[in-house]
Amino acid sequence: MNLVYEQVDRIMVIEKVGNILAKHPPLKGRNCECELCQHASEVGSMARYSPKVARILSKGADMTTGEYKYLLRKGLTKTEIKRETGVMLEGGRKKS
Repeated sequence: MNLVYEQVDRIMVIEKVGNILAKHPPLKGRNCECELCQHASEVGSMARYSPKVARILSKGADMTTGEYKYLLRKGLTKTEIKRETGVMLEGGRKKS
């Protein structure tokens, strides 16, 4: 799991993506799958969660049911939570 924990780190990741994409030539109305875009996507994926969500996900099976429900309210799916933590909520209880 490659999560960013601090807001400053998230800003640095976003700035790094911006610097990568600044080297990119203008697009001509189509999606690009060049090396620059792929590299920017990989770097940007490090900042996909807010610091609080990242801290909860990093707990894995130690997160509380309330924290699990918080992740759901924040828009994460059960599948995404399971992929990141190995934990699934079933019948109102966590199941590892």
